[in-house]
Amino acid sequence: LIEKFQRKIGRYGYSRQRFEGLEEFVARIDREEVSARAEQFVNEFESIYYKDEKFTRERVKTLQRYISGI
Repeated sequence: LIEKFQRKIGRYGYSRQRFEGLEEFVARIDREEVSARAEQFVNEFESIYYKDEKFTRERVKTLQRYISGI
């Protein structure tokens, strides 16, 4: 999912550095509509990942919808 997210953002000319976290990456995006949608994905992803929750089928679909909306 992260790779798909990064590819999608890459279409707008942004690339994530190896040392960069998702929040730092999104903070660099200066196109407001792209940044806002990317933040939705990052917030949802981190709410699952950092709480050691499972990436259920439903949550993955939600994340994919966020990516598609970018």
